[in-house]
Amino acid sequence: MAIAPQLAYDILPLWVIPRTFTQSAILTACSWIAVLAWPLSPVHRVFWTNCWTHLPALIFVLWPLVKHWHPRLEQATQADPGGGTNP
Repeated sequence: MAIAPQLAYDILPLWVIPRTFTQSAILTACSWIAVLAWPLSPVHRVFWTNCWTHLPALIFVLWPLVKHWHPRLEQATQADPGGGTNP
């Protein structure tokens, strides 16, 4: 699983990442989309697995960091009403 999953069981550890029931349900729904997309597309299954399971899991990991930094970014834009441009 270090580079790309090779078997269906390689994505099971991703279900350790969600912290809420909603996140777990989203990850489960995304995994079903990946499974249903495999036979409909000529693209290899690793692509669908990475797009529909690993990216949502990455978002779940990074979301607390984004929520932490968002207020600071908002305060920085309010402190400089000119948008950072010099006259």
